[in-house]
Amino acid sequence: MQGKAGIKTKKTMTRKMFRLMWALMAISAVLMSTGCAGVKYDAVTIANATSVNKQLDALADKSTTDFSANTTQIQQVKDSLQAAIAHEKKRGKTNITAYMWTDINKYFNNQFLATWQKDSKFGQPFVNEIKKRFDEIFKYITDLENHKAGGPDYQK
Repeated sequence: MQGKAGIKTKKTMTRKMFRLMWALMAISAVLMSTGCAGVKYDAVTIANATSVNKQLDALADKSTTDFSANTTQIQQVKDSLQAAIAHEKKRGKTNITAYMWTDINKYFNNQFLATWQKDSKFGQPFVNEIKKRFDEIFKYITDLENHKAGGPDYQK
């Protein structure tokens, strides 16, 4: 059963997710307005964003159950996030995208998982909100990638 501490933790978690979203949105807007000159579109980034988003949505659905019953799926998401970060860092000129993935990873580990582990499970309204926020965050990554040179939304 959650007390006031659990509600405060969720509010903090939600505030941090909003900050992450605004930061990613600002970065995306600046880069899209400059045309992402010199940075090439990468379909793997889009595939990673789509895959990790689906994994996070599925994991968020499971967060209405006990944290300890989901360790395998949690590890799969952690591994996918690390693989996406490694891929972006190898690309060279995509430090901003790598930064975005790193921020998502920090939020996932330091806020989402830490709060879930502490509270044991989340209520469905909170899960619905988290899933909506995850979807928005990954939309920033795909929008940014699609505006890079060679992407479907690239304009010279």
